[in-house]
Amino acid sequence: MEVQVTMSINGIPESISREAYLSLISATGIDPGSIRKLTLTADGIYAVVFAVDGDGRKIIEPASGAVKHTLYIPVVG
Repeated sequence: MEVQVTMSINGIPESISREAYLSLISATGIDPGSIRKLTLTADGIYAVVFAVDGDGRKIIEPASGAVKHTLYIPVVG
């Protein structure tokens, strides 16, 4: 997926390192391998994650594919 940058803003990096990206994800407590989508908002973090069974395997439904859950982690304080 190629993203086209249309402008730059002073103080906002054009990219971040994979290490910084994984650090951000690990702060949520969510396994990076289970994340389908992560959205940061002013009031919290929304994560769409793959559902897993008791053995940690993705749950697949024959008719609809991988089962997903949407999580919300609010910002507090």
